[in-house]
Amino acid sequence: ATQFTVTNYWVKREYLQQKMKNMVDAELRTLGGNSSNRKSHYAECWGLQIWTFEIPHNVDSQLVNRQLTQQMKAVNQAIQTANVTRSQTDIYASDYARLAKVVLAKANAGYSQITRGAQANATKHKIEAEADVSVKLKQELGLDAQSLVTYQRYNAMDDLVGAE
Repeated sequence: ATQFTVTNYWVKREYLQQKMKNMVDAELRTLGGNSSNRKSHYAECWGLQIWTFEIPHNVDSQLVNRQLTQQMKAVNQAIQTANVTRSQTDIYASDYARLAKVVLAKANAGYSQITRGAQANATKHKIEAEADVSVKLKQELGLDAQSLVTYQRYNAMDDLVGAE
């Protein structure tokens, strides 16, 4: 056990515990005589626990401070990584919001263009139909221009909202 430093006891406890277990087990095997024949000995180390060991107070403080420093470095690196990730996520979110606004604006513009085109087309067809009706009324009923204007006025009243 003297081949290990105090720092090793602190930092590599599990490794040292396993190493000591192996050393104890090897020593027990040689006590039984023939080390190649495992059944010739009567003892085997199944496990080993290091419960406590004395470390000088100043060394213990240094080890604790070193561990705290390493942990704080790891925490600060994790915070920095989280901040970078958050910033990248915010950039992606703002890009997405900007693209969504552009797509929505294009969709609204397309909707308005299609709607206005359809309304203009419907108005055109309505005017053409009214013109055809006026020509037929004039030809088939023999209406003069004044009677045709009177008919169109009455017809226009039907188009007014709430007119009855």
